[in-house]
Amino acid sequence: MMKSVSVLVCVLLPLLFVGTLLLAQEPVVDEESKKKAQAAFNRGRASFEQQRYIEAAEAFREAYEMMPSWKLLYNIGQAETAAGRYGLALDSFERYLALGGDEVPTDRKEEVIAEITRLRAMVGFLDVKAPDGAIVYVDNMNRGTAPLPGRIKVTAGIEHTVFVEKDSLSIFTRTVIVSGGETITVEARMLESAPIEVKVEEPDATPAAPSTPEEKKKSPFFLSGWILTGTGAGILLGGGIAGIIALKTTKDLEGVCDSDGTCPQSRQGDIDRANASSLAASILIPAGAVIAAAGVVLVVLDRVKNKETANVSFVPVTAPGFGGFQVQGRF
Repeated sequence: MMKSVSVLVCVLLPLLFVGTLLLAQEPVVDEESKKKAQAAFNRGRASFEQQRYIEAAEAFREAYEMMPSWKLLYNIGQAETAAGRYGLALDSFERYLALGGDEVPTDRKEEVIAEITRLRAMVGFLDVKAPDGAIVYVDNMNRGTAPLPGRIKVTAGIEHTVFVEKDSLSIFTRTVIVSGGETITVEARMLESAPIEVKVEEPDATPAAPSTPEEKKKSPFFLSGWILTGTGAGILLGGGIAGIIALKTTKDLEGVCDSDGTCPQSRQGDIDRANASSLAASILIPAGAVIAAAGVVLVVLDRVKNKETANVSFVPVTAPGFGGFQVQGRF
């Protein structure tokens, strides 16, 4: 029995969940571990349906640790996407394709590849350098022991706390914000007991020359405004296209599905495609609108302000079902 397709292209996140737990084809594990893995999976499914997405992701990850089925990585990726933890979602989907290989159905493979492409624009990277043997945490989640095998993927545009521990002692903490596609190198060094010498330079007695009209054109308001406006418009366009695809696919399915929502097994690929397109539209449309609106605001502010704005920074904040931004600095 298949569930009916529900397409809602708006700010609210649609419920996206297609998950199965097939134990027979996975690595041999003892019956007790299978039972615990199945219980964790069922707990994750229930949490997902109740929109407790972080709990769902943790439960699916617990099931994967007890029974490392590559199929579970798809469920983890879905839950992390819904939770707005796009770096963890991208990791899970990439591993799903890598470990599943030729066993991944063609329709599912196409869906996951499209989702990976979308997530990469919403993810930044942390290149954490830490002493060998140190444990690296990002947002209270263990991301590995130094030296790390590669960069850590994180959601762009929001704050992340990097915490490093060695020999049960905290040696480093830092909060960072990374943009989409950007890589920030974090040097986590051991704390030293020696006093730190601070060199204070004498201020330059020569008064600064007044800014020229050419310099004013390069204000952060003006440049950031136009960049954000263009970026937002592009994201809006992508969301609109995804919404059109979702609506068209759903309309096509109405002719083959029963009135009670039962659809033929052969149309499962179309159902998955409609759900994936709906999810993409629900995220991209509000995100694009917020970013474009922020760009317009900055352009307008550039027109009405005459004093220095060099200490101004713009931070977009987006998540499933929510969009916003904040401007930080002195005006």
